Amino acid sequence: MKNLKLIAIAAILLTSSMASAEVSIISRANCFPPGGIDLGNESISWEVGKAHWLRVQSKHSMGGRERHTRTTGWEYTWNNNYTAHKDTISQRLWSVKGTHWGWDSKEGTEFVIGYTSTDNCNF
Repeated sequence: MKNLKLIAIAAILLTSSMASAEVSIISRANCFPPGGIDLGNESISWEVGKAHWLRVQSKHSMGGRERHTRTTGWEYTWNNNYTAHKDTISQRLWSVKGTHWGWDSKEGTEFVIGYTSTDNCNF
């Protein structure tokens, strides 16, 4: 089971589009692929092997109505995300909108890396 999750995470990292020259961003919704992997609804910012100051907001809506929004704290990491596991009510009706921020240490300011939105698992 753990190996399946690692394989799924590797697939996500390898197939997602680049948000900038360095950091990749993605959101996914209704993501419960076969094999018991629970990715739920999530928004992620990352760069494998390189840490950045990252913050992520993930807004989860069902049937056009916002159900919950969570914003992570700032983390100096290669991967910052918010995932709602088991948003299982009417799984095909969820949509997710992500806002992904970075921190410019030289300027002392945050900046938006990009925005993501989806209503599917987008594997």
